[in-house]
Amino acid sequence: MQILHIEDNKGDRVLVSSLLRNYLPEWKVLQFESIAKAQTSLQNPQSEKQIILLDLGLPPYFGLGALIELVNWNLDQPIVVLTGTDNPKLGIEALKLGAQDYLEKNKLHGDQLKRAIEYSWERFDLNQQLVAAIHTKDRLFSIIGHDLRSPLAGILSLVEFIKGEGPEIQRDDLNNYLDLIHKSTLKANNLLVNLLDWSRLQLNKLPFEPKELSVKDSIDEVLDVLGSNLNAKGINLVLNFNSKDIIVADPKMLACIIRNLLSNAIKFSHHNGTIIISGESLESDYVLSIQDFGIGIPEKMLENLFSGITTVGRQGTAGEASTGLGLMLAQGFSKRHGGSIDVKSRNAEGSTFSLKLPLMFIKN
Repeated sequence: MQILHIEDNKGDRVLVSSLLRNYLPEWKVLQFESIAKAQTSLQNPQSEKQIILLDLGLPPYFGLGALIELVNWNLDQPIVVLTGTDNPKLGIEALKLGAQDYLEKNKLHGDQLKRAIEYSWERFDLNQQLVAAIHTKDRLFSIIGHDLRSPLAGILSLVEFIKGEGPEIQRDDLNNYLDLIHKSTLKANNLLVNLLDWSRLQLNKLPFEPKELSVKDSIDEVLDVLGSNLNAKGINLVLNFNSKDIIVADPKMLACIIRNLLSNAIKFSHHNGTIIISGESLESDYVLSIQDFGIGIPEKMLENLFSGITTVGRQGTAGEASTGLGLMLAQGFSKRHGGSIDVKSRNAEGSTFSLKLPLMFIKN
């Protein structure tokens, strides 16, 4: 937890530092004479929980200029404004511009400063969660409206065609149509399952029931579902782990993680390519990795890979659609276990997704 105090007046810096030391001793305080000197710490925060105390009278700015400067930087940190001016209108304008609170130096005391910082962070954090929730809602509606609608529309069209043609359809043609219907139905069903699981995860309505599981059995279960996808692309699957490996995880969540990571690897692999599934016990984790040698991930996509933002519209090597929902769900389930999913990728060279389960969920 870190407070960046930007103030050009030495006496005010001493006063605020003393109040923070006495009333918020758990926060680390960094003080700077100007925005220029604080720029590195502002734009490269060393703490996930960082808040800015900003003096409005900083030269060379005037009025709300210093606040406007920071707001224009799009910093992911709340700002509390400190000023020696007794001007309520200025405070209201500061709040409109994006400051979380407004305090007058000549009326400042420790309890007030403590409340302002704690409440400002809480409001900022809640607002960030709200923005994320709205984005997730919009994203899910987009998936429902487009990606779920497309396979259902395809199924309906094929059924109407078959119904219209009736007995005139040749047996081989009918089998081809039924195969297309089957694939579209599976696609719609898998997407719907992911949507329901994601929404239940967000609402904490999904039961978490970890138990001892065989890594081999968990992977075999997924291969029963995705085996036809591998065969369709002629992909060679290499398994590189101890068949006796045992982990502790929720079986449904683990299957969903593996299914989505492997499905992703298949989707972006070239025909007749190779996918390697490997597992190993490290000092503090069990790591299950799925490596492909396909088209890889552009660097600009990696930062928001698990947010569902960047993969929209990116097709697989056989034209497969991507929603990004699978990776969002897999990461959510990994975090439910106290783990994570890491990715290493180079564009046009392939990707490796690694599921890490912490030692507390591993049977020795």
